[in-house]
Amino acid sequence: MENNECSPEEKEYKKERETAKARASPHPSKARVTQRTLPQEYDDLREVFSNRFSTDYQGLNAFMVHYPYSLPLVRAALEQLREAQVFSMLDLCSAHSLVRIREGDEWKTAFHNMSGHYKYLVMPYGLSNAPRVFQAFINEIFKDLINNYVITYIDNILIYSTSYGNHIHHVRTVLTWLLQRNST
Repeated sequence: MENNECSPEEKEYKKERETAKARASPHPSKARVTQRTLPQEYDDLREVFSNRFSTDYQGLNAFMVHYPYSLPLVRAALEQLREAQVFSMLDLCSAHSLVRIREGDEWKTAFHNMSGHYKYLVMPYGLSNAPRVFQAFINEIFKDLINNYVITYIDNILIYSTSYGNHIHHVRTVLTWLLQRNST
């Protein structure tokens, strides 16, 4: 291999870094503690050439104080849908990147790879508290709508109604709430 060529791992690191920079995270870090970055293994032959890397937060998760908020039970959510006739589902892709890590705690998310030393400013999904914190964040946004015509589960929002006319109003209300929260 010539000096100007990159190995597949280096290319993947660069690609991941560029993608992360586009999302405004991770940022360069000078933390003394770091987490390992590991390639993910895939069974599917189609994904052999698109290995992604994940940050191993097992060490940090071992001593982390767990957030007491629990995820909603599916059985309780299904009970609400008994009378519903019309449904819409919204998937908030990458919305977990809206949850800012408490200032001063960014060092805990520091990781290193071949390209350097970085930290996240937003909640990475490898942390054990990430799904719970994000669920609490989403439930706070929709607290007045949940159990009326909205069910949330992490980054999924189910809007349900008994009639099509009501459903249009409900969907508009949910989208308006999302737009209002996005602008603040």
